[in-house]
Amino acid sequence: MDVQKIGIGVFLLLLHSYAMFGQSENIQTYSYPPIQSFSDQEYDSYIQNWDIAQDTSGLIYIANVGEVLEYDGVRWQAIQVENKRALSITKGSNTTIYVAGIGSLGYLENPPADTSIALKYHSLAPNIPDSSPKLSNIWNTFSLDKAVYFRQREALFRLKNDSINIYQPENLIRRSFKVRDEIILSDIGEGLYTVEDSSLEFVPNSSQFIDRDVNAILPYGDDRWLVADRTEGLSVFDGTHLIPLKSPVDDFLVSNKVYTGLQLPDDTYLFGTLNGGIVQVDRAGQLLRTIDSQSGLHSDQVHSLFLDQANNVWAALGNGLSVIEPMNPISYLDERSGLPGTVIDVAVLSDDLYAATNEGFFRLNIKQEKGSGSPNTQFEPLFDQSIRCNSITQYGDKLLVNCDNKLYQISKGKAVKLFESSSVQYVHGYQYNEKYYLVLGRSRFQVFDASHKPVFSDEEFGYEISSLVEEENGDVWIGTIQSGVFRIDGTLFDSLKNFENHLHHYEVPHDQDNRSLRVFNISGEAIIGSSAGLFRHDTAGDSLVRDQRFGEEMADPERQVFLMEEDPKGNIWVRSDLEHQVLLNKKEGYRFVEGALKRIDANQVNRIYAHESGLVWMATGEGIIQYAPSKDPYLQGNPPEPFKTHVRGVFVRGDSLINADLKNKGYELEYEDNELRFQYAAAQYKAPSETRYQVWLEGFEEGWSNWTSEVQKDYTNIPEGNYTFHVRARDVYGTLSKADTFSFRVFPPWYRTWWAYALYLLFIGGVLYSIHRIRINRILREQRIRNRIASDLHDEVSATLSSITYFAQAIRQVPEQEQADRFVGLISESAGEAKEKITDIIWSIDPEKDDWVDLLSKCRRFASDLLESKGINYELDIDTDINRSLDLELRQHLWLIFKEMVVNAARHSEATHVDIRFGMEEGALTLIVADNGVGMKDSKVHKDGHGVKNIRHRAQKIGAEIELQSNASLGTRWEMTLDL
Repeated sequence: MDVQKIGIGVFLLLLHSYAMFGQSENIQTYSYPPIQSFSDQEYDSYIQNWDIAQDTSGLIYIANVGEVLEYDGVRWQAIQVENKRALSITKGSNTTIYVAGIGSLGYLENPPADTSIALKYHSLAPNIPDSSPKLSNIWNTFSLDKAVYFRQREALFRLKNDSINIYQPENLIRRSFKVRDEIILSDIGEGLYTVEDSSLEFVPNSSQFIDRDVNAILPYGDDRWLVADRTEGLSVFDGTHLIPLKSPVDDFLVSNKVYTGLQLPDDTYLFGTLNGGIVQVDRAGQLLRTIDSQSGLHSDQVHSLFLDQANNVWAALGNGLSVIEPMNPISYLDERSGLPGTVIDVAVLSDDLYAATNEGFFRLNIKQEKGSGSPNTQFEPLFDQSIRCNSITQYGDKLLVNCDNKLYQISKGKAVKLFESSSVQYVHGYQYNEKYYLVLGRSRFQVFDASHKPVFSDEEFGYEISSLVEEENGDVWIGTIQSGVFRIDGTLFDSLKNFENHLHHYEVPHDQDNRSLRVFNISGEAIIGSSAGLFRHDTAGDSLVRDQRFGEEMADPERQVFLMEEDPKGNIWVRSDLEHQVLLNKKEGYRFVEGALKRIDANQVNRIYAHESGLVWMATGEGIIQYAPSKDPYLQGNPPEPFKTHVRGVFVRGDSLINADLKNKGYELEYEDNELRFQYAAAQYKAPSETRYQVWLEGFEEGWSNWTSEVQKDYTNIPEGNYTFHVRARDVYGTLSKADTFSFRVFPPWYRTWWAYALYLLFIGGVLYSIHRIRINRILREQRIRNRIASDLHDEVSATLSSITYFAQAIRQVPEQEQADRFVGLISESAGEAKEKITDIIWSIDPEKDDWVDLLSKCRRFASDLLESKGINYELDIDTDINRSLDLELRQHLWLIFKEMVVNAARHSEATHVDIRFGMEEGALTLIVADNGVGMKDSKVHKDGHGVKNIRHRAQKIGAEIELQSNASLGTRWEMTLDL
């Protein structure tokens, strides 16, 4: 006998003791992993899919029969390819996605402009030498080192350094495989070849494969291959011998036409078939699970399997796509496993897992014996009829379960009815004294012995029971709904008398939290869970006090604690705040971890059962959730690498695409384009509906937004400036992704540009300069007026004073008194004139008199005083309410014109009546002085006299119009009109 064959046989025999998922030896449950499926309606393309790849950023690419599909975790995009057929796809070493199909091969590249979300297909067909075989259906595409291989039946094409080499075996190529660092071809008539740089090298001893329809070759150990074919099923090739594995799945693989295979990181294998879906086996070939259309796979026709960066398995199917999580620590035992209804309690006895449900009592064998073949995949009902079963308890080497007020004993997979009671609510095998077990109902508390006879009964203990535990000292704690908790002294079971003396009632010190209390056994001590946290029994005060021993998180008085279960290693499995956690038992204390437990979304969890194998089972409203802690990287302290979140598109006004996740070069936007929509997605495919996003527009917002499921964000009326949009995601486990950013600049509107501000400065400077010039000119004009006034003062007053001096000297020289008196009169008259001129000049330069009220009031006083002194009747109509500007020069000229006109009427006209009107008429300033005197007798002399010239001269200075009417019969009438 061949020594090598014996060695391999022994090796394979030892593999049968492989402990799945790190559990106790041979413990195996035929559970179902999480599966997510996509139909052709969801991805909006053809139903057939052939191959799958993933780029370095995490995006998924599907070789659909009609095109390539790109999936970012939120949206699907179609990429058109040559001949509209895609059959195989892979990621090259340079991160480029290569795709091939019917008569085509090429790669996907970024479009020239980033205004299209979809990548563009670039054909490599022009690079193929003219002498090569005609392109046909390219079924396999692989990447190895810096080369890409495309396989059709007639030839293998290798792309390296932009050139294509062709490899042609003697016969047609049945299939090709990538195993470790080798490309393997299956020649129909020769066997297997490996691809070397310049030739095909025959694999020694591979002629054994000629008659095998090999469809999968996978790594097996360090140097062996695991082979799946449609002739024998599974075999191991060690380089010399092709040895059948004699797996329980052989017939399945042959009859259902195995088509593809995949090795998982946990050293188990998946094989896809064309008729029966997928099987998972261990290294010994033992069946671990079948994943087909009955268990959630979208189709039983499997074309390829692909392992993504997060250990999800993508299945390209004859109808749709499915994403399977075979490495997930969470799996399911439910209706697919023959377990219907709501599971209320679970327990393990010997080799069997038992489940009490509202539709019966079920059993599943979980002990996989060596070489026993296929595992038990379905729960077995222990009752023919559908009945409601509640609590399960272990009593010695048996189980007790109550179903429809009947108590059954379970032993060796058989159920035996013990008795029937009017209300069996809870059963507990009393461990402190194993000859007893307790039966609680809504109206009684009973103790039974090993012969199943009642030895004690209290008919007044009637409460709705929520839970029951036994402490290490034999005390029994009972949790109730709305009635607090009860403690029964273990000493009761010594005498079974005086029940009331052994019964103690407690309520938690919180007003609203005695509605539903549950008791748990942690390290032999009762712990009370409530909607206000944890409590324990204080023996000194015989009362319930808050329990702070389980870490900061569990000490929160707002935490609602529903379930706690301690495993053999001292870890505590918890359901609180409608989620699941574990308190890992460490030397320094408990470590609070959620990890993959956050994935459990069951609304109703009735029981947590921690098995000695390490598996944890949760009884829920939809079956049993199985949790394998050894497969949870969070519990092992090895959380997965953060995934990536992408800004997938930036749109102006929700319509015009300006960026499509291709590059971020710092965009510059006009102000009218300041309304942006950002679309984003996380390349994360575990429960993507539970992914949450945060965004932050730096420069516009102060920090990150609240977490939301929204996959787009709109911003309107963004001011000019520089901005960076940030987005990140959080998956169902609480892992934060790497953030993505998009930077851009919004230009200001034209009226806030630098050149607009320059114009504004120039304009404002011009205005200020004009105002300054006007002010300077006004000051200079006023100065000129004052200089002129000073000159007038000098000329007029000096002349008058000189006259006075002359008259004074004349008085001394004339001897006659009469002549002296005349000069004295002249002196008096000249002094009066001088005083009057000085008064006028002082008034005209006084800045406090620069308003109409002062001017017109002065005019009124002057006219009335002068005319009354002359005994002339008069009428004055002077309006002092004039809302117009009045500067120094205008005031002086108006005053002197008014004064000259009135003086002429009072002193020279010989009038008996004078009318004066001064004010605004029809928007113009009007001054009329009319008398009934003798008129101007000599028009040439008087009309052109010194006074008349002064009036006309001053009117011309201020732009006023002057009209003079005078005759002997009508008197004299002055009218001045000035447009202000």
